[in-house]
Amino acid sequence: MLACLTTILTASPTSKVELYTDSQVTIQGFHRSLCPKYSTIRKRKKSLNYTIWLAFNHIIQTLHLNIHWTKIKAHSGDHFNTIAVHLAKEAINSPIVSVDYTTIPTLHLILQCNHFTIEESSHRTIRQIQALHQLYQFLHLECNSPLLTLSES
Repeated sequence: MLACLTTILTASPTSKVELYTDSQVTIQGFHRSLCPKYSTIRKRKKSLNYTIWLAFNHIIQTLHLNIHWTKIKAHSGDHFNTIAVHLAKEAINSPIVSVDYTTIPTLHLILQCNHFTIEESSHRTIRQIQALHQLYQFLHLECNSPLLTLSES
């Protein structure tokens, strides 16, 4: 999927991009990301690679790209697929590609802690923060000072 993202980043504006993949899941994920009206924002945020698909679609819209996907059979001896698999295995030890999600206008909320972006479900993260805040308030009640002393040691 990141290989496809990297490919469209290098495309010229208004060009037709042919993407070949042995991953049907990637092709389906792309088509699902184009039809957000069929699912709620909560379901979309829980979907696999949500932020990467946002970046993908933002690049397509910004560069006015025409994307065409072709599914190829995995491990079928296709020369280019063999090269791609080899390059992907080599890339495991390479520096990680970093995508700056803050520049995507359709992404309205980014949770950060100490400059670290939290990419899991924002709903779940907010619930955990609220629970920790309630625990903090509970421990700081005067009647719970012995508990607070124990928790600090």
